[in-house]
Amino acid sequence: MSQAKAPRAADPVQAAAAFIKRDVKSAVHSSTARTRPQDEAADTYPLPMTREAIRPGVTFADPYGHLLVVTGWVPQGAT
Repeated sequence: MSQAKAPRAADPVQAAAAFIKRDVKSAVHSSTARTRPQDEAADTYPLPMTREAIRPGVTFADPYGHLLVVTGWVPQGAT
């Protein structure tokens, strides 16, 4: 991607939407986060299922291609 391709939008929300429509939708897909189990160069690795290990910024990739990003903890039962 180059700056020449990215037209400037006066509104930051419009700029973000244009970026997502132009660049992200054609480059990110369900296998983006998948790696081979024997890949030593991958930056993904298993974490223990503990509150200390699962903190904001941690990603979870399920076998069906869904990618979840932890943003924070919500007390159980909170609405």
